[in-house]
Amino acid sequence: MTKKIHHHKRFWLALMILSYLLLGFFYVPGIISEQFSQQLKQQLGMTAKVNEVHFNPLTFVTELHNIEVIDGRQKNWFQASKLRINFDPLYLVSGQWRISELLLSQPRLTIKTAPEGGLLTPYFTLPESATEESSAPNYAIANIQINGGSMALEAGQVRQDFALNIKQLELSHEQLNPNDIDTAFSATIITQHDEKLQLTGLYNHPQAIINTALELTNWQSSTLLQLLPESLEMTTEQGSLSASGQLQWSLDALPVLSIDKAHWTDWQIAWADNAAVNQLQANWEGLRIDANERTIELQQLLSDQADWQLYWPMMLPTAEKASTQSTDPWKVHVAHITLENWPVSFTDRSVNGQLLGQLNHLKLTNLNNTNQVISTNSEWQLAAGGILSAEVQTLDDSLDFTSELQTDQLALAPFSPWLQQQTNLSVANGTLSSAHQLTSRATGLMLDGQWTLRQLQLNNAQGQSIANIGTLDVAASTIDSGKRSILIDQITLDQASGSLIIDPNQNLNMQNLNQPPTETDKAATTDNSEPPWVIEIGTIKITDTETALIDQSINPAVTTSLSGLNGAITGLSSATLSRADVDLAGRFNQFSPVQIAGQINPLSSAAFTDLTIRVDDLDLLAFSPYAQKHVAFPILGGKLNLELAYSLNQHELKGDNKMIFRQFKLGDKTDSPDAIDLPLKLAVSLLTNGQGEMHIDLPVSGNLNDPEFSYGSLVGKAIFKLITNIVASPFKILGALIPNPDPNLSDIQFQSGQAELLPAELHKLTQIAAIMHQKPDLNLQLNPMTNLAYDELGLQQVLLLEKAPFSTLDLTDELTKQWLEAQLVPEELQTHLEANGTIDHQSIWKALLQRQGILPEQHTSLNGQRVLAIKNQLVHQHNIAAERIFTEQLVPSELSISLVKLGVSQ
Repeated sequence: MTKKIHHHKRFWLALMILSYLLLGFFYVPGIISEQFSQQLKQQLGMTAKVNEVHFNPLTFVTELHNIEVIDGRQKNWFQASKLRINFDPLYLVSGQWRISELLLSQPRLTIKTAPEGGLLTPYFTLPESATEESSAPNYAIANIQINGGSMALEAGQVRQDFALNIKQLELSHEQLNPNDIDTAFSATIITQHDEKLQLTGLYNHPQAIINTALELTNWQSSTLLQLLPESLEMTTEQGSLSASGQLQWSLDALPVLSIDKAHWTDWQIAWADNAAVNQLQANWEGLRIDANERTIELQQLLSDQADWQLYWPMMLPTAEKASTQSTDPWKVHVAHITLENWPVSFTDRSVNGQLLGQLNHLKLTNLNNTNQVISTNSEWQLAAGGILSAEVQTLDDSLDFTSELQTDQLALAPFSPWLQQQTNLSVANGTLSSAHQLTSRATGLMLDGQWTLRQLQLNNAQGQSIANIGTLDVAASTIDSGKRSILIDQITLDQASGSLIIDPNQNLNMQNLNQPPTETDKAATTDNSEPPWVIEIGTIKITDTETALIDQSINPAVTTSLSGLNGAITGLSSATLSRADVDLAGRFNQFSPVQIAGQINPLSSAAFTDLTIRVDDLDLLAFSPYAQKHVAFPILGGKLNLELAYSLNQHELKGDNKMIFRQFKLGDKTDSPDAIDLPLKLAVSLLTNGQGEMHIDLPVSGNLNDPEFSYGSLVGKAIFKLITNIVASPFKILGALIPNPDPNLSDIQFQSGQAELLPAELHKLTQIAAIMHQKPDLNLQLNPMTNLAYDELGLQQVLLLEKAPFSTLDLTDELTKQWLEAQLVPEELQTHLEANGTIDHQSIWKALLQRQGILPEQHTSLNGQRVLAIKNQLVHQHNIAAERIFTEQLVPSELSISLVKLGVSQ
């Protein structure tokens, strides 16, 4: 008889297997999903969503698909397409739930930390019983592997779009359970850029602490740059970092990172439009970043390869981009920084200027922001030539430092754009060598040292050379902003030259050398709250210096020069009562000696000058174009000895111009539209003595505060007045040709109504004739000047005497008395009686004079007789040619007498 099937062991075995498989495939996934969510809730306070769960009861492999984990603050921080778990049931015998392998596909993590420390996302809570060994199952995960995926990081004030795309992650450990305090693990993360992070260390699950060694291999600059705040505007195109160190991180606080060694390779990084570093190779050691204490410490940074580009002015982040800064700043300390052989370029966009060079070395010690002493030693080499060296040491106060600065033949031409911005000057050539100590204190800056300029050439905005300096040496100088003082022992100027050029449009090449002042500059100049600077210069020594004036505004152009200038200015000071001694000598136009001597005080607000300038044997032919243009007479020859004595005190200028012209000759008058009408040629003839010399003393004075003040106008007016006065009273000058000249040599006076020459006037004509013989090029002008009232009485007397029987009036003569009485009728005679009854004959004479009518023709005839008397005397008695004597028209005299005014002409 056949056994029933349910009595067969195989049946039950098959039924058990079938039930097991059915339960495993269909029932267990639900339990796993429920337990997965329940354990997350109990252990971490999180919830989970799983789209699908598959369990293979034969291989004990569990797969969870489309997983989402939400933390305690309802933030979705974890997503994965698949979680594969290989469970090893053999370890259940020992009471351990062991997972031999955990495979995670395409996980996406979002992690956020708070600025003050601790995780914000994911937020989890541990159960109070978590510290008890029996509070959680004993489980262990042997190996964790992640394929693909990404991580987004929002780390405090760091940028918020950091994303790390993971190509592979492997995690192995001894065990992983909530009760383990020293789980040893090893993790390897490889990103999509083949960047590798290796972690090897311990994990304390109850205290949520990671303590691990780390090693970074080939981490790209673009990845690391995402850790920096967006507000820094840092960008990069290439470069990698490899490093090794340790990480300590309590997950409820911020991490502490220690890097033992690191190496940057071919970094190319830029900070906005402010700076860029290319091809950076660098090693650094001993980096420790403690995010809890907010400290950064670095023992050493070394780099011998990089290309550094700097730009100015800096483009700082806008308010929208800048992040809010912590009130507790980070403390930074770098023990040693050494940079060598860095090509450097500095570009100032505001002036379109660029400096190219190389940082030979920069050694920085104890860099910090905690007011500790900082020391630097650097050497920069400019591509155009020259070296700048600097040693700087800060003091206890962060604003105080002491530095040693040196330059060795530093080329100045590259600095030209900055000079042009301030002065419209450019540097075509020149070098600077200097040695200074710069000290900063709370009281101000102090600069001590010396500097030397060599072969300096300055051009104006049109490219014209206006100054060349062979050597300018400033020795032992001290500038103290706290004391507001500038002290210089000696300035030496050697082989300097300059050119003043006036172009055809009368523009000077020195015009507009300074940029117009800004409103800030104007406000600064009107601020008188600060005391004036004290300036003292021991000696200014000048050797072999020259300057030239090239005037192209007239034709032909005129070139004059002052060369071979040597001497010294000693004792310059801004003190009000100080006086500097001036002693200079040179040559004007190569051959005329020049001497400048006296005292000056140009640095004081109460300016003082007492100078004498002497020029000898100056050839005037070079100035002929000026004379022809401005006074219409070319210079045919002559030389000048000039002595200028000028004093300036409290803005009052006084000057004495002493000139001696020798053999000075003018040509014929020309037509010049710019010339002033002056009888210059006549004045020259009048001033020239028998030895062919003109001696002129021309005083001038003026006030520099006068808005109308102009030195050229001041001298011009003085010359104009001198010439007009000379021509108006020529014999004041010509009298010097003869001994004992009459002081009124030009005035030939006559008695009222008379044309006879008096003895004194005859003597004057004798002296006039002597002068005329010495000045054969001069003509004599006779200018009759009549006072009608003066001559009226004289003419009346002549007319009355012609009617009287006597030639002279004698009131003691009886016949004269009788004639006078006979001219009146008895009634008229009664009006001329005196108190005693006698007749007043003098009164009768005056009454008769009043009855004599004088016609205008009689005045004219009288002056004609006077002119004729003078001319006859000169022609017949002194042999003066009649053609040299000219008569002018009769004019009224403003004097109380009538006379003939003598003048000269050519």
